[in-house]
Amino acid sequence: MVAEDQVRAIADYFRMWVARDFSRFDELFSPRCRYEECYGPIYEGAEELHRWIAHMLEVQRVTAWDIHDVVPAADGRSVTVTWTFAAAEQEAYVFDGCSLIHFDDEGRIDRVREFRADHERCFPQRRHGEVAA
Repeated sequence: MVAEDQVRAIADYFRMWVARDFSRFDELFSPRCRYEECYGPIYEGAEELHRWIAHMLEVQRVTAWDIHDVVPAADGRSVTVTWTFAAAEQEAYVFDGCSLIHFDDEGRIDRVREFRADHERCFPQRRHGEVAA
């Protein structure tokens, strides 16, 4: 699988959350996929992933999941993606993140490990009016 196909699969998956249409999910993900969310939960296998998605569709509306950088690994089967995620549950929220995504021999996603960062950033050591070089 070439990096272009991997990027397309990742972008398609992110769009599924915004469109709330997971009809192609099983095409993109291995039935043995392990998915580690950025705040702790882990899902293993298609059955757990489908239950998680069904639950999230009841409690959350994703408004954007924008990809910023995509860095393919030397192994040709792993990709690192940086992104910004926006959604609403009781209240709206936004955060930035990074996913380490691995593809199996059939070109399907078989492992996702997410990390998150606050969307709002600051420069606590920068003097007022100072601009970075």
